[in-house]
Amino acid sequence: MKTITLLLLFALSINGWAQENPLRVQKKAEKASEIFRKPRRHTEDNLAKQTQFRVSHQMLHLWSGTGYDTMTSIHYQYRGSTLLSEKITKLYNGVLFENSERELYFQDAFGRDTSLVYQHFDPVGQVWENYYKAVTQFDSYGNITFSGSYFFEQGTGWVFSWGTLMEYEYDGQGKILKITYSYYDGTGWEYIYRELYEYNASGQQSAVIEQGWDAGNWINEYRMEFTYVNNAWSQIKSFSWGGTAWVPEFWFKDITWYNFTEMKWTYYLGQEYVLGVWRNYERGYGFYNSIGLPLKYEYQEYIVIVWVNSFRERWEYDSFYNIKLDVNEEWVTNSWVISYGERFEFEYDANNNISVEYAERWFEIAKGWTKVHKLQSWYQNITGTPFLPGDTFTLSVYPNPVSSILSFNAQGTNTALHYQITDLRGRLIQSGALNNAVGGRNEVGVNELNSGVYILSIFDGQQKRHIRFIKQ
Repeated sequence: MKTITLLLLFALSINGWAQENPLRVQKKAEKASEIFRKPRRHTEDNLAKQTQFRVSHQMLHLWSGTGYDTMTSIHYQYRGSTLLSEKITKLYNGVLFENSERELYFQDAFGRDTSLVYQHFDPVGQVWENYYKAVTQFDSYGNITFSGSYFFEQGTGWVFSWGTLMEYEYDGQGKILKITYSYYDGTGWEYIYRELYEYNASGQQSAVIEQGWDAGNWINEYRMEFTYVNNAWSQIKSFSWGGTAWVPEFWFKDITWYNFTEMKWTYYLGQEYVLGVWRNYERGYGFYNSIGLPLKYEYQEYIVIVWVNSFRERWEYDSFYNIKLDVNEEWVTNSWVISYGERFEFEYDANNNISVEYAERWFEIAKGWTKVHKLQSWYQNITGTPFLPGDTFTLSVYPNPVSSILSFNAQGTNTALHYQITDLRGRLIQSGALNNAVGGRNEVGVNELNSGVYILSIFDGQQKRHIRFIKQ
């Protein structure tokens, strides 16, 4: 029953798909499911807080059944006080904390993570030893072109183990026409599949075709078509390749939105194509609070001639918009029954940062909540503190809201700037390089953006600033 839901979630992930690193249709749908269904923190609040505070130290205590046992201590270091550069995990032996693992983070000029190195601590030699490295590369549009893993071998060094290669083809306006995916399995590169994108006369994505690589040829496998009303999807149709023509499979219709830019839907009707006839299959309802955070998604399936509740996802938030309840529920004997869930209680410091998190998890067998952990956090306050010695880098934008040209002042830096525009889900929408103008004034065209709320990030190679703006 959940197949059609996963397909819809895959469709929702297509808008801004280049930021993902997908494998196959089902895998992409599952990944989209996690992103689309599991919001964790209110993005706007998080970005605002990140300009003021950074976690400097955490301590994890696991529930033993009678109390919380101290397990690990985690210490964070930042590059220029903004970008994570080092994370050290220490294990508690009952007396003191001992070094266990270290993570080293490296970023490019845009502040994007390009390399993550994992190291074990050798207690005999008292040194950190490399053992794993993840590498990510981007093109000029900010899309991931390479994602690979390396293992460290003594006497040899870093050995490439596996990876995914993404090759993009763009049109003159920077729209993606084609993405070809290749996979390295330890012996050589091999094509996996490719996606072909089509656009309507308004420049909106109207279709995506997936083709698989088979015996030296690209073979059609899957197609999705999108219909727009008021610049938002109103219908999505999916097809499979029948050998000579596309065969209809699913049709999502009557889609309504709370906010299309943020992929927040309020209703859809799903039908499947059976023996030449479209038949009701599933429908979903989305509910949000006053600031747009999801409260619940309810799904119903069509059985014989009636709609019957099937499953739902539900969230509750505290006054700071941190999730205090996150559950999946199934409809059993005329009532909602929890099948999976997490719930949290928080303590806050004087700056409204989470100082203590208590977590519980729902266990299906026991039919009840069980304590899991207690996580303590300490922060470093960087409000009004230079990111680097002598730094006075500030950022302001106007007009806000904006319709076509966004102007911004970047004061306190004379170097060339890089900018990114992301939506509130963190998906990259637009990026580029700028020559910092006299007086710090710069302009970026945003006419192509859909109406909604976005985050402008400015980076000068060492310092990074975020600011929110509204596109009318």
